[in-house]
Amino acid sequence: MAGHSEGALIAANLAAAFEPPREPGSGSGAGLGDGTAARPVVAAVVLLSPSAKPGAETLRWQAERLAPSMPAAVRWLLRLTRTDLVTKVLKNHERIRRTTTDVARIGGVLINARWTREFLDHDPAADLSGIHAPVLAVTGEKDLQVDPADLARVAESVPGPVETHVIPDLDHILRRQPGPPSLRAYRREAREPVDAQVKAIVTGWLTERLAPDARS
Repeated sequence: MAGHSEGALIAANLAAAFEPPREPGSGSGAGLGDGTAARPVVAAVVLLSPSAKPGAETLRWQAERLAPSMPAAVRWLLRLTRTDLVTKVLKNHERIRRTTTDVARIGGVLINARWTREFLDHDPAADLSGIHAPVLAVTGEKDLQVDPADLARVAESVPGPVETHVIPDLDHILRRQPGPPSLRAYRREAREPVDAQVKAIVTGWLTERLAPDARS
């Protein structure tokens, strides 16, 4: 099972609902012996650019990290209007929390209010602590949307074996970005293949974990 960014949250949620891999000779897992069907078994979980903090903390971290990477004209305008980006973002979050509709207009922009409310309150820790399969977690050093330090939280939360990698110069969409990190490069980078080191780490880890002799 694998997921990237928000998909990593979904993968963790699904993996936590699965049975841990069974020991050899423990049975086929066709049922629980009481007429109840067993849950499916997940053999391995790959989390790419995963967040491990509550959503509200992650979005605040994003705002703090994004501010210096904004275009010079935007930073000048923020200074001119004496606008603190983090404070503005937090105020918008409070406005969003007070909404009750699926979509709302905040600061003149139409947003997915329901998704944002749910994300603000979502804490991945509960799902991570329920994963018993081996986990590979990979994040880029220059990720502006997920804190690379969250990999330590992943390792602390998952009770099963965990392998983590922070890759130098890698950004949130798993492409290399030399120089200061910026969201503006995403459009160009999206036309390029996923970083070769990421692919090598993932395929190598899965090959090792899913090899017949590794699961027997």
